[in-house]
Amino acid sequence: NNGGNTGELRERTLFPEGNPDPVATIHPDVRYDRLAESLGALSARVSEASQLGPALRQALESGRTVCIEVRVDSSEPHPGSW
Repeated sequence: NNGGNTGELRERTLFPEGNPDPVATIHPDVRYDRLAESLGALSARVSEASQLGPALRQALESGRTVCIEVRVDSSEPHPGSW
């Protein structure tokens, strides 16, 4: 998850406000699917919930290492940390 969710939570709880060394930085333009491909893995990039099932099925059937990059809307609330 690019350190986004949980990294940001750690940053807010463990470091003083205004800490100059961020724990997490979200870079929305990083293509983790292509990074995985460059290392020999299969990959998929999904941005709609309807794409996730087929991507997971293909990954499981491939028998290979697979990176599924799931693009999410960072402005949408999430259920919290787990």
